[in-house]
Amino acid sequence: MEKENDILNPRVFNFSIFPIREVENVLQAARGSNQKKIAIVLEASTDSKENLAFLSKILAAIRVEMTKDVLLFNVTPEKGFSLAALKQQCPVDYLLGFGSHPSQWGIHAKVERYHSIQLLGTHLLWADSLDQIAQQQELKKALWQQLKQLFPV
Repeated sequence: MEKENDILNPRVFNFSIFPIREVENVLQAARGSNQKKIAIVLEASTDSKENLAFLSKILAAIRVEMTKDVLLFNVTPEKGFSLAALKQQCPVDYLLGFGSHPSQWGIHAKVERYHSIQLLGTHLLWADSLDQIAQQQELKKALWQQLKQLFPV
């Protein structure tokens, strides 16, 4: 007889389970000094010189330097991380995700693109990939509106 809350019951989990990388591995591959406690997560397939230059311009508009003020790292659809574990290893007040899904950050809550939320004492903002944002004016506007709220200039 199948129990309703039995972990082997396929209806127990309503989300895909992602293998979570050890946070130490995430931090070893990260770039930046994190002086303003801002973590930026990129989908690994979109990490290019052009996208990093575009990201640098976005950050400059909110008076943030990519090499000095943020912690920048990549995730893949197969490997994510846990925000809770990340916060135990380094201070993170803001997490901006470009292209990667919040479930890859260990967050299994309903999060809408371009709507910031606060979770575990961290402001989270999920956006489309930098490639998509660079090509679509309406996505640039949506991102800018949220960044102005998070980082008043």
